[in-house]
Amino acid sequence: MQINRWLLVALLLIAALIGAGGMLAALTGPALVLITGLAAPTGVGLAPGFMSYARALAFAQNPFGKLIVFGVIGLAGAALWWIFARNFADPVPTGALAETEEAKERAAQAPVSPRLLVTSPALWPFYIGYFALPYCQYIFLTWLPQYLTHYRHIPLVTASALSALPFLVAFVSANFVGWAMDWFAAMGWTAGGLHRKFFVAFGALTYSATTLIAATTESTSLAVTMIVIANAGLAFYVVPYWLICTDVAPNQTGTLGGVMNFFGIVGATVSPYLSGVIAQASGAFVAPLVLAVAIMLVAATTMIVLFHIGPLSSLLAAQPGAAKLAT
Repeated sequence: MQINRWLLVALLLIAALIGAGGMLAALTGPALVLITGLAAPTGVGLAPGFMSYARALAFAQNPFGKLIVFGVIGLAGAALWWIFARNFADPVPTGALAETEEAKERAAQAPVSPRLLVTSPALWPFYIGYFALPYCQYIFLTWLPQYLTHYRHIPLVTASALSALPFLVAFVSANFVGWAMDWFAAMGWTAGGLHRKFFVAFGALTYSATTLIAATTESTSLAVTMIVIANAGLAFYVVPYWLICTDVAPNQTGTLGGVMNFFGIVGATVSPYLSGVIAQASGAFVAPLVLAVAIMLVAATTMIVLFHIGPLSSLLAAQPGAAKLAT
């Protein structure tokens, strides 16, 4: 399959930038949740109406506001990240750690062409699996306040505070799942990538079950509780993907992570629009949530069944037509 070289370079560059944006979001996300979900609607530390919808919309529509949102803030964030990261070198095992079999195998892995990260079918199940995460997450990011106020008839200030709660719980869950995967590895439960795929499956099932309950129950308190747990499930689901990038491509983790995140952002872009269209057509928010559950289950199953965790070079060499792809 022939792909325009410059188009491929552009896609890889965009993917890398999106991947860097994801790391920056991980650092600033909890603070933004506190500001926009708690401080702004309750007036803590901010003037009443300071971040009202009318003011935010007017600011975003103003040309100067667009410059601030997409230019100055982005450059300032990039500068802060560079200042923070420039003093850190890539982690390299030293001493006894460098002599372990795992360290030797990772160091010996040969890099592959960046083109193959996009064109190789061996990686597509991995990307399909990650596509579901932002798709499902961005429904909550963009529609949760509207869902709580319009469909669940919760007052706006209360809905804003409740909208922040799922992401704070997800922050705690993401840190817990990292520890849990280390424990799995220490117990030797790594065959077939069990220490990664178990949490992908657990997160997908948790999200799916709780989201279906939230979509169909008449109880508002139960729906909110289920949404909080669903976001914890998404945290369990996402962390293994980033660690799998280091597992299969220790010498190209950033590139693989950027490409993976690119496919995720495609899901994040489609999700808010498609969910809104379906909700408007159906007059309820049940169908968009059911669709998200279906996408999550299909994507997670595809990743767990069809993606094999192993060195990137061996994954690509094992696929049909590998010799032709390598040229």
